[in-house]
This record gives sequence, structure tokens and C-alpha cells, in this order.
Amino acid sequence: MSRQLAPRLDGSAYVGLRRYFVTICTFHRIDALRDDPVVEDVLLQFRQRAIDHQFAIHAYCFMPDHVHLVLEGLSDSSDVRRFVRDWKQRTASEYRQTTGKDLWQRGYFDHVLRADEDTDIVARYVLTNPVRAGLVADVYDYRYLGSDTSTIRDVLLRAAEVDQQRQSFPSVGGRGRRRTCTSAPTTTMPELIPAPVDPGCGADLHASAKASARKQVRPPLNERSL
Repeated sequence: MSRQLAPRLDGSAYVGLRRYFVTICTFHRIDALRDDPVVEDVLLQFRQRAIDHQFAIHAYCFMPDHVHLVLEGLSDSSDVRRFVRDWKQRTASEYRQTTGKDLWQRGYFDHVLRADEDTDIVARYVLTNPVRAGLVADVYDYRYLGSDTSTIRDVLLRAAEVDQQRQSFPSVGGRGRRRTCTSAPTTTMPELIPAPVDPGCGADLHASAKASARKQVRPPLNERSL
């Protein structure tokens, strides 16, 4: 039985001064992102493409078989679909020339951050993913994560401040702090686990995501076909 996909947003939702949480999986969930040379090349391309397409990189984390990103468009013409497509195509081509194998799974998952979702809360989720996965005991021990707009320490401190504000004033909304060019209100970011395009890949992660959804409200992850 095919998995029902979340309804797509209008194309304009992916262009302009918006923030995004993106998850991209490797081909058949292979551990392609475990080696330094591969991650270094992919990250270099990622940063170059971010400049070309005018995006800020608030957080990134390369897990062995997927990557989490928190991005923000810096101009009215910033298009996250073109950015991700360009990056995937370039890195996939280089990886195939070197190894003869495919790097990325077809498609990816995105979430356009709402006005009530704080950038630092989402970035903290991304940066602490290796700890939750049991790969390291401390976020600073993991090599393949970071932020190009802040230090890891500052992200974690700001997210903790948001948590404290929410506990002190649970019934008060209020705007969050500006990172590079976006003000984001305070909220927590539920745990999001990438679901595979191929039903035969990563079934355990997909089951974990559904189990997590029963305990907390999860913003929709939209699947793109590029």
C-alpha cells in the first residue's frame, strides 16, 4: 500500500524570505555520509550553492544516511527547490564519478517554518540529533554538524532561553529573536524522523516517526520529488 503524502503547498511558499527544515536521505539509506572526504565535499558544495541561491545555513547535521538542514532565504528570489535540486545534482554527479554509485535518494522532505516556530529551537533539534541517535554523548563530539550563522553554543543557549520563557509565560505568545533576518516566535520543535521514499528502506525510522506522532503534535513534512 502506498503511503499518503502530505498535500503540497503553493509554489510561492518555497520562494522568498522564508525558513525551512529540510531532510534528505541517501540512496537506499546507505551510510555514505560516514567518511570525512565525502562529507567535506558535500558540505563545500552545500555552502557554495547557498551563496549562489542566497540562503543562510542556520544548522546542518550529516548523519550517516541522511542530512538535516535549517535554511533561510535571504532575498525575494531565494528558491529552496532550486537550491536543493542544484546541490543534489552536483554532489550526486561527483559522487557517482568517484564511486560509481548513487548518493541521494530520489526526493526529499521539507517543512516551511510557521510564524510560531523559533529558528533556534529547530536548529537545536538538528544539532542534537547525533546525541539522540546514540552516536556521541555530547553534541560537540560530532564532526559533521554546525551553523554558518552562529556558534553551536549560542544556538543551544538561545534555545534554552526560549524554553525558559515558555515555562515562565506559557499562555503568552510573543515573537522570538532575530537570527540573520527573520523573527521567529517561540515554540518547541517535535522530533522529526525522515521517512523514506522507497517503502523498503528505513522502515524502522518510519515506524519510530509514527510512534512519536502519537505522543506529540508534528508539523507536516512534505515530500518533494526532486
